[in-house]
Amino acid sequence: MGKLAGTSAIARIAGNLQCELQVAIALSDLSEPKFFEAVTGTPYMKEYGERESARRRGRKFEDNAYRYDAQALKEALAGFIGLPISDIVVRNLEDDVPGATENTRIQRFKITRTILRDLQAGKAVPHILIQPQLILYTGESLKKRIFVAPDLLVLDAQRRMYEPGDLKSFVVRENDVPASDLERVRLQIAAAVLALRSEMQIHGGAALVTNHGLMIFSTAFGLKPHPYRREAIDGAVHTVKCALEFLRTTSLKIEAIAKPDDPPLPLLAPELKAHYQERCVSSCTLAEHCRARHVGTAQELGDSAAEVFGAGTALDRLVELLRGVTPGSDMERDLAERLRQAAARLGIQEVA
Repeated sequence: MGKLAGTSAIARIAGNLQCELQVAIALSDLSEPKFFEAVTGTPYMKEYGERESARRRGRKFEDNAYRYDAQALKEALAGFIGLPISDIVVRNLEDDVPGATENTRIQRFKITRTILRDLQAGKAVPHILIQPQLILYTGESLKKRIFVAPDLLVLDAQRRMYEPGDLKSFVVRENDVPASDLERVRLQIAAAVLALRSEMQIHGGAALVTNHGLMIFSTAFGLKPHPYRREAIDGAVHTVKCALEFLRTTSLKIEAIAKPDDPPLPLLAPELKAHYQERCVSSCTLAEHCRARHVGTAQELGDSAAEVFGAGTALDRLVELLRGVTPGSDMERDLAERLRQAAARLGIQEVA
């Protein structure tokens, strides 16, 4: 089995809680394009991942926020921390432990754990901790873990507890961001909240960790950070808990299927449930592969049609019902009535 690293995998699973293939992708050592190639037998030819322009913008935004001892970040977060900017202490773990290896994550986790222990002991700690490292355990074994690295942990000086923070280079005005753009951010912060609470259980301060997170977006002026935006994320925390349970149970299923030969995870794809939905098109390399399983069904028409008519209902049968074929069940009678109502609203008189 592969390893899980980062919150993006858990956010993807949380966004599609019926797709076992998402768990297999997350557990695999392969990249998504390579996983696609192993499943389908053909190379993935479409664009994958974040565009280089977006990565450059993100790096520039972080550079602006972190330079000069994170002066711009201090200004954005001073209202939350509750101290004058001149009193705010910043520690950047990228400076302490550069790199992006598993050993890097482990070393940053050790530093983060020490800081959290000092916090609970009443000692002086940084008010802004950049690139901290936490761990979210997903099973009984210590090997079943997800490394969780929020951009920031920010200290509420009065309450003496950190909250996870996320920097996003979205250019917004008045800190106004469409809800649809925040879904993944909320899920990633929710994973950080759960990881922080899990770690604080060791040190005795778990009750102080609330379901809140801080988001720092960019102004339109030189990628400068907006003042922080604090959000309650109870719903996202619940969804991530469900995702962790789904991850656990699906991992057990995959392990059972894999025994005793332990084949590569892509070879198990036919035995795992795929749950195609519209959002898959923009988030998963296997979207078209899974969509092909639904050709000729209501799911092919989209999520709304699947919800109204039933994802597995054959399109040919829907056409027959609309033409007036006698329904074969109460469910089909209900479908026929819905189809007639829809046709009337659309002004459809006859179906060819």
